[in-house]
Amino acid sequence: SIGRLLRQLRGDRGLSLSKVEELTAKLGSPVSRSRLSELERGDVSVHFDDVQVLCRVYGMDLADLFIEALAARPSGCFQVESTAEELFEEGKRLFDEGKPLEAGWAFDAAAEAAAGTDGEMAGLARTSASFCYDRMGARDLALRRVEQALDLLDGQSEARWRATALMAVLLASSGAAVRARVFLEATLAVMEAGVPPRLRVFLLDNCGSALHLLGELSEATRLSLEAARLYRRLGEFDWCALKLAAAATYESEQGRQKLALRHARDAEGMLDDLKRVDTRIAVLTALGRVLVAEGAEREARNRLEEAFRIADLHGLKVRARDVCELLEHLARQQGDRSAQRLWRKRLDALPGAGFDGFSNGAG
Repeated sequence: SIGRLLRQLRGDRGLSLSKVEELTAKLGSPVSRSRLSELERGDVSVHFDDVQVLCRVYGMDLADLFIEALAARPSGCFQVESTAEELFEEGKRLFDEGKPLEAGWAFDAAAEAAAGTDGEMAGLARTSASFCYDRMGARDLALRRVEQALDLLDGQSEARWRATALMAVLLASSGAAVRARVFLEATLAVMEAGVPPRLRVFLLDNCGSALHLLGELSEATRLSLEAARLYRRLGEFDWCALKLAAAATYESEQGRQKLALRHARDAEGMLDDLKRVDTRIAVLTALGRVLVAEGAEREARNRLEEAFRIADLHGLKVRARDVCELLEHLARQQGDRSAQRLWRKRLDALPGAGFDGFSNGAG
C-alpha cells in the first residue's frame, strides 16, 4: 500500500525518479532512483528514514502517509462498472465475512461512485468506511471519513444522524470529551423525538459506546441493553451478542459481577447463531474477563484459549494479540511460569501495542 501511494504522490506532483533523487539529496537523506523504484513496486522493505524524507519532498505529514496507505485499495479490487449500490452491498458482505479493511475499501469505492450524483449514498458509504477503519484501529482515518460524510449529508437525514453518532464515539475515544458530548447530545435528542427502529438501534449502540468512553457507565449499560433487546427483535444476533458483551463489561467495571456474568452468559448462549468470526471472539473474550473477575480462572482460561484459537485460525492478528495478552497476564497472576512463557512467545510473534490488564472493554 505504501509503495502504491508513493508512486501516486510522485505522479501527482509530476516528479521523475531522478528529480526525487536530487531533492532528497538536497535534504541530506538521498533516496536513489533504483531504491525509489523498488519501494514503489513493493520489492523492498520500507525504512523510516526513506519515508520521512519522501514525505518532506511530497509535502505530507508522516502520519497522513500511513493513513492514506491503509486506505489505498489495490487497483482492480472491484469491477470498474459497478454501481455505488453494488459496491455498498459488497462492503456489507465483506464486513460480515470478517474483512473490515476490504469492506472499508468497498465503501470508499461506493462513495466515489456516488460522488456528485447522490450525496446521501456517498455520505452513508463514508460513514460505513469510517466504522470499518475504526475496527482496524485506524482512528485518524476513521475520523477523516466521518468528517467527509458530515460534509456531504443534509441536516436531518438518517445517514447524517448515523454519522453524528459515530463521530461522538470517535471523538470520545480520542479524548476530545467536550466535542464528543456535543455530538452525543444531538444524537440523544433526535432519539427522544422518535426515529425508525433500525436507525434507533444504531444510535443506541453508538451512544452507549460513547457514554462508556466518557465514564458514564450506568447510562452506557442501560443503552447497550436496550440496543441488545432491539437487535434481537430485528434478528440481528451478532450485534445483539456484542451489545450484551459490552453491557457485561460495563457492569463488571462498576463492580456488579453477578449482573456482568448474567449478560456474558446470555451472549455466550447465542454463539451457535452468530455468523461473524469477530463477534464470537468478542463474546468469548468478554466472558473470559468477567470470569476472571468472578475468580473462575480455569473456565476463563478455557474461553480465552478458544477465542485465541479462532482468531489465530482466521488470521485476525490484532484480535489474537488482544486475547494473547489477556492469557499471558492471567498466567502471570496465577504464577504459571510455563504458560506465561508460552503466551509471551506467541505474543512476541504478533503485531500490536501493549496491554493494561483486565479492565479493558469488550472491543
